[in-house]
Amino acid sequence: MSLVWRLWLALGLAVVLTTVGVSAVLLRWLEARTLVERSGDLRQAAFLIEDTSREALAGRPGAAEQLQARMTRLAGRGLTTRLTVIGLGGEVLADSRQDPGEMDDHSERPEIEVARDQGEGSAIRYSATLETRLIYYALRVADARGHSLGYVRASMPLATLDQRATEVRQVAALAGVAGVLLILGAGYLATRRVTKPLESVTEAARAVAEGQEIPTLPEGGGDELGTLAQAFNRMGRQLRERVATIDGDRRKLSAIIDSMADGLIAADGAGRILHINGLAADLLDTDAQSAVGLRIDDVTRQRVFGDVITRTLEGLASATEELEIDALPSRRHLVLRGTPLWTPDQAPAGALLVIHDVTELRRLESVRRDFVANVSHELKTPLTALLAQLETLLDHPEMEDSQRIRFLDKSRQQGERLASLVSDLLALSRIESTDTSAEFRAVDLRSVARASADGLTERAAAKGIALALELAPQPVEILGDAEYLRQVADNLLSNAIMYSPAGASVALRVERRAGRAALEVSDAGIGIPSGEQERIFERFYRVDRARSRDLGGTGLGLAIVKHLVRGHRGTVSVQSEVDQGSTFTALFPLLLPGRSEAPGADAERD
Repeated sequence: MSLVWRLWLALGLAVVLTTVGVSAVLLRWLEARTLVERSGDLRQAAFLIEDTSREALAGRPGAAEQLQARMTRLAGRGLTTRLTVIGLGGEVLADSRQDPGEMDDHSERPEIEVARDQGEGSAIRYSATLETRLIYYALRVADARGHSLGYVRASMPLATLDQRATEVRQVAALAGVAGVLLILGAGYLATRRVTKPLESVTEAARAVAEGQEIPTLPEGGGDELGTLAQAFNRMGRQLRERVATIDGDRRKLSAIIDSMADGLIAADGAGRILHINGLAADLLDTDAQSAVGLRIDDVTRQRVFGDVITRTLEGLASATEELEIDALPSRRHLVLRGTPLWTPDQAPAGALLVIHDVTELRRLESVRRDFVANVSHELKTPLTALLAQLETLLDHPEMEDSQRIRFLDKSRQQGERLASLVSDLLALSRIESTDTSAEFRAVDLRSVARASADGLTERAAAKGIALALELAPQPVEILGDAEYLRQVADNLLSNAIMYSPAGASVALRVERRAGRAALEVSDAGIGIPSGEQERIFERFYRVDRARSRDLGGTGLGLAIVKHLVRGHRGTVSVQSEVDQGSTFTALFPLLLPGRSEAPGADAERD
């Protein structure tokens, strides 16, 4: 059904319902008003004959005949109200319209029963004799002492009220018909004015749905239809902008997917490639555009890729596989993760294969294993020596005191070495796992150098090494942690003293250099071969392992230095020649005026 017909039917129904409703309200109001007026008239009539009927109801001889004669005269004078006098037992003593002797018992009339209980009562009943409705009013009559004598009843027909109701219904029906015709005629003109622009909007919407060019509607006046046209035109402009935005977002998403650090392959339910990013295409040694539409087994010789997608599609669950590829320029460790794709109504639509390159992770795991092996080896050496010396002491209780003291001294040295190794391991672990930027504040490197030199002066003197302290005349301030900077200086200075021969000299310098703060330690020790200078900052790496152990080195000092310097956004380097000595230089950013951020917040970390 068209909109015009629906509007017509709605308007016609509204007119009919309104007419019926108004008529019903009007009829109820008219009936209620008429009943109130008639009840008042009947009550007055009943009160007029109350005194006259009291003697007849009291049983005075001849009073009933006189009352009947009077009522007959009143009826002859055109009285429209019917009057009836009824005894307590329900017998009729007088009536203005009918012979009392021919009337039946009235004790069970509704108005009489109510008047018996309440003193007065009323009722409306249909009279079959008169073929109309009548309204009755009954009044209980009592003597001077309040004893009931009987009842006086007044009644009249409601034919006038029924006639008025019929007239109201006829007028309402005629008004309803006229209103329906008038409103339907006006409604046709109004609905055509509404539906014609709506048809234009419908055609325009159909064009949009079919992907055609969005038309521009005439906006017309300032009414609702004009507002609708304006809104549609605005929607068209916004839709064109959104289509352009979606197209741009699609290109951006494609660019993001293609630049992901992981390979990505989307396949349909048959295993055909829907999308493959550049990294995945490189890993599979194929072209991304030419691979779309092909099965993954057709673009790579590594069947594990297709197996993961097949297992994902068949089981509708995630699948994982790890493999190692040798055919690429460098050996790669890959982890394949397949995930089902679902439509919005939860129907299977394909599979998504994500390729994680975990080569670096596996390398780090290998480094960790090597580190654990190195730690175990470094701990095992002093522990084995310590146990051997203690067992020797226990097995030879008769050993001479001088020899026993020599064994105990060697045991003490191994214990000190073991304690130093554990201490350095704990320090390195704490440095690598803890963010120390909260402790950073302005630190003058000169004070750090003085404290370090003061703490190691005795060790240098015991070995006959001259310790020189060369400090800049002006403050050399950086943002850092004084304790960690002291550890950098101590480790570099301790190594210089350890690996320098007796009688040599070691210098500790602090100065400004090319806009940076420099802390430098120079020695005249054994030196480091050029091929090993890049590795000396690795954990447990030693140029001369046997000599390093004999001197008490743990192989962790320079690794600690590297992490602490980088934590202060600095760099550490070495210049050395074999048998000519070494120079270690740590460079830090100078503290600029007004600068307060901690440099370790974004420093490079290993």
